[in-house]
Order: sequence, then C-alpha cells, then structure tokens
Amino acid sequence: ARHLLSMGIGADQIVAILLDRSPQMVIAMLAVLKAGAAYLPLDPDHPSARLQFMLADSQARLLLSTRARIDALGNVQDLVLPEWLDLLDVHTQRMLQDVAAEDISAQERNSPLLPDHLSYLIYTSGSTGTPKGAGNTHHAVVNRLVWMQDTMQLGSNDRVLQKTAIGFDVAVWEWFLPLMTGAALVIARPDGQKDPAYLKALIEQHHVSVLHFVPSMLAVFLEALQAHDCGSIKQIVTSGEALSGVVQAQTFTRLPQTRLWNLYGPTEAAIDVSVWPCRAQDGTQTPPIGLPIWNTQLYILDSTLEPLPQGVVGELYIAGTNLARGYLGRSGLTAERFIACAFGAPGARMYRTGDLARRRADGAIEYLGRADDQVKVRGYRIELGEIEAALLEQNPNLAQVAVITRVMQGDQRLIAYLVGRAGQSMTETANLRAALMARLPEYMVPAYFVEIDALPLSANGKLDRRALPDPVIQTSAADYRAPRNAAETLLCTLFEEITGAKNVGIDDGFFALGGHSLLAMRLVARLRQETNCDIPLRTVFDYPSPEWLAPHLDASAQDQGPELVAGMGRIDDNTVTLSYGQSRLWTLDRVDGASATYNMAVAVYLDGKLDEVALRQALVALVSRHQPLRTIITEAEDGTPLGRLIPVPSAEEILNTIDLSGDHVHDQAGPQATVKALVEAQAALPFDLQRDLPLRAQLVIVHPDHCVLSLTLHHHAGDGISANIIAKELEQAYQAFKTGQALNWAPLAIQYSDWALWQQRTLQIGIEPKLERARQRLADMPELLTLPVDHPRTAQRAHRAGYLPVTIPADTVRQLEQLAHAQGTTLFTVVLAAYAATLSRLAGQNEVVIGAPVAGRTRAETENLVGLLVNTLALPISLSGQCSGQTLIARTRECVQTA
Repeated sequence: ARHLLSMGIGADQIVAILLDRSPQMVIAMLAVLKAGAAYLPLDPDHPSARLQFMLADSQARLLLSTRARIDALGNVQDLVLPEWLDLLDVHTQRMLQDVAAEDISAQERNSPLLPDHLSYLIYTSGSTGTPKGAGNTHHAVVNRLVWMQDTMQLGSNDRVLQKTAIGFDVAVWEWFLPLMTGAALVIARPDGQKDPAYLKALIEQHHVSVLHFVPSMLAVFLEALQAHDCGSIKQIVTSGEALSGVVQAQTFTRLPQTRLWNLYGPTEAAIDVSVWPCRAQDGTQTPPIGLPIWNTQLYILDSTLEPLPQGVVGELYIAGTNLARGYLGRSGLTAERFIACAFGAPGARMYRTGDLARRRADGAIEYLGRADDQVKVRGYRIELGEIEAALLEQNPNLAQVAVITRVMQGDQRLIAYLVGRAGQSMTETANLRAALMARLPEYMVPAYFVEIDALPLSANGKLDRRALPDPVIQTSAADYRAPRNAAETLLCTLFEEITGAKNVGIDDGFFALGGHSLLAMRLVARLRQETNCDIPLRTVFDYPSPEWLAPHLDASAQDQGPELVAGMGRIDDNTVTLSYGQSRLWTLDRVDGASATYNMAVAVYLDGKLDEVALRQALVALVSRHQPLRTIITEAEDGTPLGRLIPVPSAEEILNTIDLSGDHVHDQAGPQATVKALVEAQAALPFDLQRDLPLRAQLVIVHPDHCVLSLTLHHHAGDGISANIIAKELEQAYQAFKTGQALNWAPLAIQYSDWALWQQRTLQIGIEPKLERARQRLADMPELLTLPVDHPRTAQRAHRAGYLPVTIPADTVRQLEQLAHAQGTTLFTVVLAAYAATLSRLAGQNEVVIGAPVAGRTRAETENLVGLLVNTLALPISLSGQCSGQTLIARTRECVQTA
C-alpha cells in the first residue's frame, strides 16, 4: 500500500489486478483498498483483447500481475513496474507477515477516503456488445458485508470457501467477509470451482462451513455427494441465476443440516439486494428472491414508473445504499439506467434492472425472467442489439439499423434493415457481410440486408417490426447471365426454391443469396433426389455458383448408384434386410452379452391434465409407422442375423403405467426419489434383441396434473435424429387423438429396410477400389494412441467412460469461427485440427486417427426416417514435417472432405 501511495495513487483511481486465485490476490486487493484506490479485477481466463479493452476503458493507473501473465497479455508495459513483478512472484511470505504487522493511517493517504469513493470496478457485458464497468462504493460494500454478517453470524470457528472468479462480485464477500469477522478463508485452486470432486475433498479436508454456489453448479455438486458427505457445511448462499424448487429440495435432502439462502442482485449494485431464507417444507416450490436487505428499496413499476399492486407483473427497480455509482465513463448510459427515484429523498436514484417480477402476499418478490427480446437461430441464442451495433460501428454511412428474424422457405433467417445517411452511399452487401464475418460468428451474420428509407414506427414511437417489408433477395441482375444447359437450369431453379431468391443467374453465389451450411445440405439432398448425383457438401462451398457447380454435377452423373425405392428391403411379410449398423450391434450383443450400453433414454415432465388414452393411441400409431420400432433380430440357420417384423403391438405392450399419486397427491417432493429410481431402472434395463420391442415407454403418475414419461430406444432401431423424429411425431399424434382430428402424417417414401438394402448394393458397386483407397489412407497410421495413461491397457475393454463438460469462452469460439472462415473451412475442422495436435503432443506421435460420427442421411428420402443411419468415419491426420497451424488445418480439411 505504501508503494502505491508513493506513486500518487489515491481515491477513485483504478488499479487493475490480474492474478490467479492465490494469497497474492488477497494481498493485492487489500493493498489497493488500504491506499484508498479502487481495484479492477481481471479474470485470467478472459481473452487478451477483452482484458486490454478493460485496461484502456478504465484508465487504470497500474496493473498488478506476474511476469507470465504480463508476457501473455502483451503491450501493457507502461502499466507495469518491474520491481512489482518480483515482489509478487518471490516475496509472498514476507508480504503476508507485513500485512499483519503494518497498517496505513488516514494521514498517510494521498487524499481523504470518503464513503462514496469507488471500492471496486467490475465489467459486465452490454447489449451493444461493448463491456461496461460498474463502480461500487465503499459505503455500499460495507452495508452489504455488515448486513450479511448480522444475518449469517459468522464466527472464528467458521471456514469460508473462496471459489468464485475474481471478475464476479460474489468474490467480494467471499474474500472480505471472513477477514472482517475472524473466520478462516479457504482458497480453492485456480479452476477448482469447476470440479465437484475436488470441491467435496477440499470442503471435507478443511471443514468448510460457508460457501456460495450458482444454482446450476449447486445441482451438479449435490449429484456428486453421497450420504453423510460434507457434513461441515452449515450455510450455502446461492445467487447469479434463478434457484429452482427442485435444487432447493435436493439441497435439504442431501445436506439436511444446512441453511440455504437465495440472494439476488445485479453487478450494478453491491453484490446483492434481496434475500430469502429457503425452507425445507417448501419442497419443490420455486423460492422467491425475497425481501430487500438493509438500506435497500425494491420497486415493481409499470411503464410509466407507477407502483404495481400485489401479484401484478412489472419491471424491478433498485434504490438505496447498495446502488452503484454508475458506469465508469458512460454518463449517458448511466443516466439511462440509473434514473431519478420519485419515492425517496430528493436526489435519490434507482436502477432499472430489465428483470420482470411480482410481489407476493407476504411481501416477498418473485423473479419471472428478463424483459429483453432474444431470438434463437439454428439453435443459437442471439442478442440482436449486438449485430445492430456491429453494423453501425463498421459503416459510418448507416443512420439506423434494425435486425429481426423471419421464417422464409421454412427456415428462420436473420434480416438486417438499413437506413443510410442523407447523401451517403452504403457499403455493398458483400462488404457488409465480410466485415461482420470478421467480428461475429457465422450464425449471427444476417442472411439478407434490406435498404429502406426509414424504419417504420408504431403510434408510441417504437419500432414496428411487423411493418418491416419482406426482403427482396438481391441477385446479380445488372450482370445477369441465363443458364445455358440443363444442369445450370436445375441449379438456378433449386437456388431459387431453397433461398427464396428470384431470377437467379449462373453467376449468383448460393451463400450470397442467404444460404448457409444447413441450406447447403438441403441443396445436396435435392440434387440427389432430382438427378441421383452425389455432390459432396464441400463442393457447394468450393463452387457456390451454378456456373462453377454444374460441371461437378455432370461428372457425378457418370457414376450413378442403384435406385432407392419403397419395398426393396422387404424379404417377405415377416422379414426385412438389416443394415450394417444393425448387424454390428447384434454382433456386439452376441459377444458381450445383453447390456444397456446402447440404450437411448429420455424422460420428460408432463404438467397438466394428460389424456392417457390419446398417449397410448399415439404410441401405437408411431410404432406402426416405423418398421425399426417393431423389428427384432433373430439368428438364421447359417448363424447370420435376420431382421424380423413383429405384429403391431397393443398399447399395453408399449406403455407401462405406474401410479404414485395415492398418498402423495399434496406432496410432490415425496415420490421424487421413487420417480428417479424408476426412470433410471427403465433406462438401465437391457433389451433382448431377439424378443423385445426396441421401443418401450413408461408413464409415472406423480400427481393427477404431474406425470413423468420416459422413453427408451435401443440403438439398433434409431439414432439421435430418429429420437427427434419420434418426439415430434409422438406430439403430433397425441394432439390429433386428443382433439379427435385426422392424423395427417406425410407418407414415408421408403422404410428403413429399403435404405439398408440400398446401402448394401451401393457399397458392393466397385468395392475393391474403395477398399484400396481406404487401406492407403490408413496404411501408415498407428493402431494405438500411446497416451501417458495412469494404468496399463486391459485386454478386455470395459466400455466405461467418464463425462467431463468443458466450457469454451464465447470470444474464443468467435475467434475460432473467424479463423475457420479465413481458412475456407468449418469450425468443426479447426477444432478437429486442434484436437489432433493435442493428442499428437500427448502421445508423442506424428500420426493420429480420430473417429467422427456422421449423420449418414445423404438422401432426401431419409429425412423423416427412424432408424440407425449414423456412421463413424476414421479420420487419419498427419502432423509430420513442417506442420504449421495453417498447414494442419489444410490437411485436416482435406482429410474430412475425403472421408
């Protein structure tokens, strides 16, 4: 702290801290606070670009870090003093002793330290895509910490676990509350918070009594516990996301001795603003976020900032001591979010959270979600404001931008509406798209850019999204060249049908017309359906215009395979052709014996009145429609597997109903363990491939309005896409039978056995050259991956695997997507290359073979087919010679495309 004072560091000045979780981090934070400054916590896991932005945006005077971190960050030398690096790297023990022996008096500080001076600055993401720093004061932090001590009553016998990343405000109380109260501070290792097994061992080793969990992580942690584990825990604090009633109940079941606190608060307030003491008797009832803490007011207001009565949903506003000062250097944004409070003293402010809430009869507040509009496109959740901000930032000639989603040609697509500045010409669409691809992931780049004179507004002055016109998809009309042959004519027609474009010429690019990877797959399937030509997906990316693609269509037509027609795979009324995948699973079943290894199971909660008769009728209709769902595998006289169709079963043979309501009608938490056991037993029960229907269903009635439906499918009868088809068609059939309407399923073009016979005949055509090419690709590849494992390989495979979820930061994913785009390939290929490089280094091998599953649905006829079509490709990747990153990506791209 005296070093900081000697440099002129004082009140409201920012000192950044970039350190791993460690005693050095405690020392650095205390030093900054004792000098009267505010600290900026920098998470070492964040990308360098983001950290550099925070340093520049905050105008930090100094950066406390280590040599390794500084070297990795780069270009921050003007914020670092070399002697500090040595101090933090080497003299930690001496510093710990000095902290206990010395203190800083008020007279020694460079400026008086007042309650409203900044204590810390934490950055949070913004809807514009630019992070913003929220600064909290000493007054607010002390109010929050003293309230917590009064509420939780920590003592010298308590041990508090610090495991939250420094960039989150929960870490503030984890660090300082034990040091204020005389409790012991237990510091988890870096990244230790992600490992439930490590946390359990640490808690038991050090007898931790108080700790914090985000609810989702609490659920994972509870799953890792056995009876009587972690008995030292007395209090658990949850915040950061909504706490479900299920996790609440699980906490009291696994840790009955524990008090559970549900807290709520945004970064724009000092850690938390409300609290609710959870109760075991509430069972699975969702807990509220509770009542305000000391010196804090919570208001639920309508759009005119008028208070709403009990039970009415409105937006939640925060006022009082805990409120942040605002956003550093963002006076406009601060004024927008921190507004005048009409309910307090003159000059009082309140923060509009954007959260929806309502007040219960007992005064407690229930959190009901966000008021923001969010969209999902191709499975990705997207903040439209981030796309709009990127467009405006990259093109100064744009005055206004609005981005929406709209369903076109059965596909949800992003559309950007652009209003140009007067007298200014806007950038070409191709340039707009290219600029966005360099900053945003591919799924966030609009398919269409529409120029309009002005954005339509509603009567209250807001954007009227419904009044935005449908896009007129632009083609190269000025240089239009008509198709010159049958292949180009077909391609132009298909481009129009799939993208929705009009008057497509032979120079128009598929992706420039709004196409993307999923639509390219649809194009390949349509080409196969129309011409029986197999065009690799890579060819569409490499040759995206009709002129470039047509020669490949002609070349593919010279090597047509057998036709795929309905009924070709049926041997007689009772037997059908098995696919190679089915035969493989039958062989494994014969060798290893019956097991649940290839069971595919799912369980879903059904809330509301269930029409069980309609459900049974729907299941019978589903099994009747898809042959694999009533196919058993028997053994022929020569020992080969034979597919046999069994008659359409009755509803009782498919669905087993278990009624647990009885005594538990008013207590849903009671049978919870029983339901879980029943579901797990259903999933773990092996199938007898020679006798059992490969789809079984179980309905557990917990309450007249609450059931659990579990479905278990053997892999020989379906794959992941099949599971989606089953779910969709089961819902359609249930609704039809429930309402008495006709079941309008489109008839299947083929059955799975037809595809199985087509598969056999396709592979038999010219099989020797194909086998020879495969042998050549794998000739010099090692049979084993010599990883440095803990135990020697066993002769008999155990078929056991662990599951380790890994989260990759969004910025890292975005950079990977940009790299893939720059290299003309896909994100899968780039990640596969990195995976191959990792395995190569660990194993000390220049060649590795990686198995990659593919959907196997290469024909339009298979789109709605239930069956095992998935296949595993062997991908041999070489890292020999001068293999740079670009070289490795190029080799991997070629390997994937060849496979």
